[in-house]
Amino acid sequence: MSLSQGTSLSCKSLFSSGKSSKVNSPEAISAEQKSQIQHTLHIECNIAKVKAEIIKEQDEKRIKELKDLVPKLEEDNWKYRPIDELLGLTS
Repeated sequence: MSLSQGTSLSCKSLFSSGKSSKVNSPEAISAEQKSQIQHTLHIECNIAKVKAEIIKEQDEKRIKELKDLVPKLEEDNWKYRPIDELLGLTS
């Protein structure tokens, strides 16, 4: 079960139940296999959290850069003809 493939389970719900939804019978697997599954899920959860944080930080950085660009564009606005005029939409 890969969290990066769009599963809707949260990390908290995976670890609070103590077993993976892929495992039909807890007795059918050894303690070592259980540990490996939990370790893999834990790593995938951490990767998903870090990825979400990075995406959020990148979005915030882009928004800040665009906000900083607005005053410069407003100052330069007089230099250019409006796009509607260039396309012939206005007279």
